[in-house]
Amino acid sequence: MKNSTSTPVDTIRDGSIKATIWANLGEKGTFYSVQITRTYKDDQGYHDTSSFSGSELLRVARLMNIAYDEILIRRNEDKTQRQQGAQTRADPDRHLEVVSSKARPEMDGLSLRGDERSVGHFP
Repeated sequence: MKNSTSTPVDTIRDGSIKATIWANLGEKGTFYSVQITRTYKDDQGYHDTSSFSGSELLRVARLMNIAYDEILIRRNEDKTQRQQGAQTRADPDRHLEVVSSKARPEMDGLSLRGDERSVGHFP
């Protein structure tokens, strides 16, 4: 049986592109999935698509890298909770700490904004 949270556990943005992380409960515990979309506007309003131009691919890759790091952190937390006998849970209010570019250059430009994180564009 597979259940997912009704709200994402994290959303990471880079302009119009976003990576949404979902926690899902399976027979073996919590597993995570990521949805990458680009928001655009037309005459009928705002829409999301999973189609990206060639010039957007590096931004998509950067978001995927950050999402991967976030999932590793959450898996580690889940494992610690299981080891302590605590119930596995997804915590939508937890965010990555902003780190200096010296410690983690790939995280340079990361900022927190409400329930979402925004990533600066490549120069």
